[in-house]
Amino acid sequence: MAADASARAAGGQRRAPWRARGHGYRVARMDPRAETPRALRQRGPRELAVTWADGHESVYDVRALRLACPCASCVDEWTGEERLDDAAVPADVRPLAIHPVGRYAIQIDWSDGHATGIYPFRRLRELCPCDACRGRR
Repeated sequence: MAADASARAAGGQRRAPWRARGHGYRVARMDPRAETPRALRQRGPRELAVTWADGHESVYDVRALRLACPCASCVDEWTGEERLDDAAVPADVRPLAIHPVGRYAIQIDWSDGHATGIYPFRRLRELCPCDACRGRR
């Protein structure tokens, strides 16, 4: 209780117990360059390539990206359960347009009419299908 009172007196806000006692915690983060795209290009009709600032290139199957859409229509916001039925996404789905979202993501207009998903760069890098990236998961 004394730690709470001193924290309130010092800054007027109650601090989390592990902070009040001076204990920190660490959150694993990627190298910021791994989350910064340098180039994005269509690589044939079925692939989208992203070259990252750390030199890595991720090549995504476009249908796999569509199936990984994180929007509220495709993933339940409360449970995280996937709502999108794989069979509902055409085999020949493709990006019609790709738009930047601030400095942290892209939004893709898909040929199946879907256009509400925002793909943060960190999530795109986590979805990289190469062997090296899969081995880090």
